[in-house]
Formats: sequence, structure tokens, C-alpha cells
Amino acid sequence: MAAEQPQVQQAPISGPRPGLGPDSVRPGTLTRRDLSGYAVWGTLGILVAVFECLAAFDATTPWPTLSSTVGTLERHHSWVGIIVLGGLVVLAVRVLFYPWPYKEPDR
Repeated sequence: MAAEQPQVQQAPISGPRPGLGPDSVRPGTLTRRDLSGYAVWGTLGILVAVFECLAAFDATTPWPTLSSTVGTLERHHSWVGIIVLGGLVVLAVRVLFYPWPYKEPDR
């Protein structure tokens, strides 16, 4: 029994590669899950940006910026820096090797 060759799938963030077939050239359709993800994360991003800008540019706000809070925590507890660095490393690896460890993207 001969083994089948796995179908090569292109990462969604790379450029079109016609050698992989017509699906690599055409963009996929947005699903309801995609749209709800954009709505949730977009709203969260706007809220964080508004509060960060208010804290950074208006001295009368009663809360500090997120970066100054993390900086203060790192100054008083050195282990917080390792958690922040670990989070950045996990994020970078996830972005670089997308869709690994999954064989295909969430579609």
C-alpha cells in the first residue's frame, strides 16, 4: 500500500503561490467566527488604546499607563520581567510559525 503525499497548504500571511493551486491565489471568505473575532478584539483594542492615550497625555487621569504599571512591578518584583519576556517569546513564536502546531488554519 503506497503512502499518500500530504497536501501542502500555504500560510495565510504569505504571498500568493500559484504552484499550490487556485486556493492560494484567491482570498478566503470571512466566516461568522472571523467577523465576531474582529468585533471582539477590535473593540478591546480601541478601549485599551483610548485609556492608554488618556493616561499618557492627560496628567489629571487617576490611572497610570499599562507600561508604567508593568515597569513599577518589574522594579519591585524582578520575576515579573521574566513573565513579560516569556509572553513576548510565545507570541513571537506563534506568529512566526503560524499555523504550527496545527496542520491547517482555523477555517
